[in-house]
Amino acid sequence: MAKYKTIKKGELFSIAKNMKIACCDCGLVHKFEVFSDEKGFIWMRTTRDRRATAAMRREDRKRRAKEACYGISIDDLERLEPGEMARLLAKEHNDG
Repeated sequence: MAKYKTIKKGELFSIAKNMKIACCDCGLVHKFEVFSDEKGFIWMRTTRDRRATAAMRREDRKRRAKEACYGISIDDLERLEPGEMARLLAKEHNDG
């Protein structure tokens, strides 16, 4: 999903004043708010975004269902040339 930046475990990343971060394992989305006070201290507040979490998990369920149906990852499926999908499905039909 292009909605959230993918960050690998242990990777450093810069943060914006207000941003959302999603966990790739469980789909939990948090809103991060960063601000500084008059003394120069930087503060950060995190809150769970229930609506974005539900949307993220819903899309993940759809993706896994498609992968199970076609027996191929969605990323690989999207890279198929036109006509390859028809050949793949025809092969699956003839083998099964």
